[in-house]
Amino acid sequence: MHSNLKQLMEKVSAEYDLVLLDTPPVLAVTDAIVMSEHVGTTILVTREGVTTLGDLNETVKRLSQIGAKVAGIVFNAVRARPGKYGYTYGKYRYSSDAYK
Repeated sequence: MHSNLKQLMEKVSAEYDLVLLDTPPVLAVTDAIVMSEHVGTTILVTREGVTTLGDLNETVKRLSQIGAKVAGIVFNAVRARPGKYGYTYGKYRYSSDAYK
C-alpha cells in the first residue's frame, strides 16, 4: 500500500516481459486485493485437500467485486490416483473418478 508501489510496478513492467507477484491467500489478508489493482491478470493457486470449492468461489467473488480479472487456477500438490484410461466408441472415460 506504499505510495511507491505504482512506480515500482511501472518500472519492472517496462523492463520485463512477464512479472509474477506472489501474495498471501485472498481470504486471509488484503494483500492480494491491494495488488490486484496493479496487475493485468490474476492466477489462483490452490492446494489439493486444503482449498475447498467454497474458498475458490469466495475468492473469485471478492476479486470480481473489485474488477480483477481471474485468468485461471493452478492446482498444486495434486496426488495421482490409480485408475485406467479408456476409449470406447468415441467416448473418453476415466474409470476411477471420485468427485465430491
